[in-house]
Amino acid sequence: MNTGKQIYAMVVVLFLLLIAIGGYALFDPSRSEEAKENQIAKSAERGANTFALNCRLCHGDRGQGGPEGGRLPAAADLTNPRFRGIDDTGVFTPVAFKEAFELVTNTITCGRVGTPMPAWAESQGGTLSDEQVRQLAVLITEGDWEAAQEHADELDAVATGHAAIMMADGSFGPDETELFVDNAGAFTRGQYVRIAIDEETEERLRILPDQLLVERGAGGTDAADHDSGTEIFLPGEEEPAARLSEDTEAEDAFLVVSGGQFAIGDTLLLEDEELAVTGFTSGLPTTGRTLVEDIGRTPDRFMISDSTGIELGLVIRLNSELLRVTTISDDGDPGIQLDAGVGAADDAVSFDTPLFFREEYVVRIESELMRVIEPVSLGQVLGETIGRAETSFEVSGTDGIPFDRPIRIGDELLRVTEIITPAEVTVVRGVDDTNATSHSGGTAILRQVVIESDGAEDEETELDYEEINQTVSAAIGADEETFEVSGTAGIAIDDIYRFDDELVRVAAITPARVRVERGVDGTGRAAHARR
Repeated sequence: MNTGKQIYAMVVVLFLLLIAIGGYALFDPSRSEEAKENQIAKSAERGANTFALNCRLCHGDRGQGGPEGGRLPAAADLTNPRFRGIDDTGVFTPVAFKEAFELVTNTITCGRVGTPMPAWAESQGGTLSDEQVRQLAVLITEGDWEAAQEHADELDAVATGHAAIMMADGSFGPDETELFVDNAGAFTRGQYVRIAIDEETEERLRILPDQLLVERGAGGTDAADHDSGTEIFLPGEEEPAARLSEDTEAEDAFLVVSGGQFAIGDTLLLEDEELAVTGFTSGLPTTGRTLVEDIGRTPDRFMISDSTGIELGLVIRLNSELLRVTTISDDGDPGIQLDAGVGAADDAVSFDTPLFFREEYVVRIESELMRVIEPVSLGQVLGETIGRAETSFEVSGTDGIPFDRPIRIGDELLRVTEIITPAEVTVVRGVDDTNATSHSGGTAILRQVVIESDGAEDEETELDYEEINQTVSAAIGADEETFEVSGTAGIAIDDIYRFDDELVRVAAITPARVRVERGVDGTGRAAHARR
């Protein structure tokens, strides 16, 4: 071959080599990114298996933690967006993601002192290798909870394989939603269950999680779809009370939430939609009876709120433990005494430790059995959300709040040490052609309400006045616009109220403020929502 042809061949080879290198450089980043994603997915999958074997006992099948996880109430909600590097405004940042990954890794490795979370890394006396810890951190920060649920289902299929259907008519029909089995010990809220139909066919069902039943689109708003993780607010609150733990569609009449304690009648704000809580439901119906004291592993005798419906030989469940009832008696002694005498006609009873009792508890005093209907309310509510550290806060009013004995908020007892400011309202006097006059202390405050008509065009609006259980605290003159009231619950700005024959319009409201001693009589400090 002559020199010219050699040079030409070398140029062609060099040109082809440059094309190959350029093509590799062009497509390699996408191949590298794809390989990285595959590696993350594989790590998350392995982490999901480790999670199902070790972590779901406390955090639940899908990492929801707390009551929504159906397991340990104190367990953290691992589905919180902050574990995926997403801040409270919904914005993802690489820095936040890195910090979240480090936090999750360190927590799994070392545990958390003062909580039930143990150290899991072998280096800290645990059972997981560094690689297993990393895979768990990948699962949590990627949020692949479907994979965790699938592994949980596989384990549950083995654990619950011996449970048999125990329907009254011997079969579980296609339209039935309540399933009776001979062994419910291994089942949890939100769990998926498989029922074999024949050798080749099976049906997959889900045990419902705890749900809030709600009225959608309340207050004139429109019902809408909302994604899991969406924050739920109570009116007037800046901090979210809970988060959605599952997606919800506009036509759904229920919510599955993580966190929060709500009551029937509460108004919830979910993005631009307003909802009203109408009830609660659970996939694992209960007897309605509760433990009235903490128990450890060894006690075989303990007190419950009421034994009605519980019979000798019955198998009952406490969390994930099954127990068989061998003895029932009504002589349990909680060490509580009457705080004052009780007459045969009295329906309010004072105890020296009222925190012990809950609604529907049955208590025996000498030979008489009594059922607790509810705690006696002081008629006042918190005016703001408070944390564990606050020792002064707003309340709707101070009327009826004692200085000589504790008051109760949730499970915490507090003792009021000072009324910093009383509840006050500022009003426009003598509205709607009424005259401003003097009023004595104790005058009832009545709220003006409109009686709905039958829709006739010529029918005049009919008004009425209803009790709100609030009064004027002290005598007021005809020219006073700001004065003390027993409480502000039931009073709203711009609404009209009646004092004797005078009508007033409320212009401003100042809740009362009290100073307290927190966590008295052995109770623990806790955060409380405005209520």
